[in-house]
Amino acid sequence: MLEQIRSLRDSKFLIKLKNPISREIYQLDSVNLIIGDNGTGKTRLMKSVMRDLCTPTAEAEYSIDGPTEDLAVIYYTAAPFHRRMQDALRTTIPFMDVSPRSSHLDVRNFAHDAKEFLTIARLLDLDSFRERPLNFDFAEFFEKVVNSLFNEYSPDAFPNWLSSTAHEFRDSIDTLQKYELDRRQAYNMEHSIVDQNGPYQLIQLKEAEQTVAQMNSEMARAADAHFKIGKLGVSRILSARGPRSYDQACQWVAVCCIMRNFSASRTRQASFIHQFITEQWVNSNLRNWFVHATESIENFIYAIEKTQAGKFSWSEKGASLTFDLSKAIDRGMSEDLLNRAAKLGLTDLGFNKFSSGEAAITHQLASISRAIHQFEKRGKRNFVVFIDEGDLLLHLNWQRQYLAVLDERLSTIRDKLSLKSIQVIVATHSPLLASDVLRESITRLGEATTQTNSFAAPLQKIVNYSFGTPAIGAIAEATIDKLQAKTVLDSTDELIINEIDDDFVRQFLLKKTRQ
Repeated sequence: MLEQIRSLRDSKFLIKLKNPISREIYQLDSVNLIIGDNGTGKTRLMKSVMRDLCTPTAEAEYSIDGPTEDLAVIYYTAAPFHRRMQDALRTTIPFMDVSPRSSHLDVRNFAHDAKEFLTIARLLDLDSFRERPLNFDFAEFFEKVVNSLFNEYSPDAFPNWLSSTAHEFRDSIDTLQKYELDRRQAYNMEHSIVDQNGPYQLIQLKEAEQTVAQMNSEMARAADAHFKIGKLGVSRILSARGPRSYDQACQWVAVCCIMRNFSASRTRQASFIHQFITEQWVNSNLRNWFVHATESIENFIYAIEKTQAGKFSWSEKGASLTFDLSKAIDRGMSEDLLNRAAKLGLTDLGFNKFSSGEAAITHQLASISRAIHQFEKRGKRNFVVFIDEGDLLLHLNWQRQYLAVLDERLSTIRDKLSLKSIQVIVATHSPLLASDVLRESITRLGEATTQTNSFAAPLQKIVNYSFGTPAIGAIAEATIDKLQAKTVLDSTDELIINEIDDDFVRQFLLKKTRQ
């Protein structure tokens, strides 16, 4: 049986995967690194190895412990401008490129495995995924109804009571806009009086202040009237479907969720609203979606209240759903219900709240995890995971933790699914990652150095020897060389020397000023 791949060879490069010491340090079966300067071929090497691994030939020099029937290969790159490997490979061994297709990471891509998403976010100790209240505003919803009525349909297509309320609501919008314009003019008048050169008349200023106060009051009344009309419109829509009930509340939330999914398409919004209000369902799929959404919302509200993880409430402005999703999961919310809630947008899992680094690492781990689960269902038990620039966009502290998080999460998946092995190969420019990898598990491309320093080595030694790069910036290096070349230093040079934060270099150069 294939337990582990022991080594992978491409041309002159041998990637040694199986190291007896590895299992004493990592939970995964092996962790390997490929390093090298830009243009030395790290990505080319990974792709060449993947190509030969996924399509074994007699020429491929790989040392494998057994047959490859239960092997699968996964590839992820966070680097931009890459060509998707799924399109470049013709494989006999299952292969999946799970790299992001664009820089926009939409959480709905993970609606079907939201629990995995949250598990990773918690593993990374991210608070961004914790839920804030979800509000469903009466006036906001009715405004979409009105836009649908006036922009896509004739008023005759709706009941008279709805058309009349919609007209009132549209008039209230016009009134609000008029008062807003008047208020701005009043503010401008007040400021122009204050900003006049020389003394101004107190009477004029007082009159201007009174006008501003009056406009503010009128705006408040108009806004209140606008809201009341919107609330009345929603109330009439719901009452037309029968006596007000808990089921109606769930229906209304379902409509709001579906409308938000259609936010980019006014035509789809209008079509759905028309079919919902008139109950003339032309599209049976849309009706089934609405019914399914209502059931999911009812079950979700029940679940969060049962687990005491949140509550659903009505207010003067609309409905509010407040809950702690992490608590709900810990207290037994089913994965199926969580997934359905994510599809409806009830669980905003958080890419829009995450920083670019948080989104990148969460997307990466969730994508790889999802691929492993999919292959496991197809009977695959051994995995080789290739990650190109996986630490891209990460702060140094997260680079420091990157391999530890990867090791913990993927090994947990392996043990949970009773897999045989997961082996990881990472290409990187980060010396912090190199400090977590054994020397024999690092493949360095480019010009050879005298030695390779890695596991637990100081960063300066790793940068100097393993990466073959000076440990200070090019400007700082050029400045020191320039000062060193001078035979006599002046006062300006001394000021520059005092800015150098290396005590040895600073003291060495200061000696020249004392000569």
